[in-house]
Amino acid sequence: HLLIGGGAGRGKTAFLNSLIAGLISTKSLDEVRFIIYDPKCVEFTWASELPHLIMPVIPSESRMLMALRWLVCEMEKRFKMFARAYCRNIADFNARKVVPDSGVEAPRTVPYIVAIFDEFADLMTMHRKEVEPLVSRITAKARAAGIHIVIATSRPDCKVVTGLLKSNIPGRLAFKT
Repeated sequence: HLLIGGGAGRGKTAFLNSLIAGLISTKSLDEVRFIIYDPKCVEFTWASELPHLIMPVIPSESRMLMALRWLVCEMEKRFKMFARAYCRNIADFNARKVVPDSGVEAPRTVPYIVAIFDEFADLMTMHRKEVEPLVSRITAKARAAGIHIVIATSRPDCKVVTGLLKSNIPGRLAFKT
């Protein structure tokens, strides 16, 4: 997980665009997929046609809430699938030897999922009570399931990125504030 903070016009969104471009140029559809929240509706228009997207670029808070709920369900589904395959995490699962006709119905591999939030403060301002528990749960448990969150905000204060969220997001980048 990664937290990016910095003032307006300081390069957060440009970094996110570079991150996405770097991942899609080095990873296949089978390796990485994206969920992108773009409340400004203009920053990720180039990414709207990417086959790597799990769902179209999300412009609204209500749709992002649905995507977060889906991510939590996907995380739980993956943990159950890993347990049935006797694997501890996504790396073990994707590297396992598949036994034909073992009775375990599971895909050969699962892709990593990267959820990208541009202007996270907008989402937290409007839907804090729903967003915080979902994001906290994902940041606390989802790394082993191959689900990662990248949060960019121009206000990385305690009202936007709470202590609970900060404690589970080890990576941090600070642009000029």
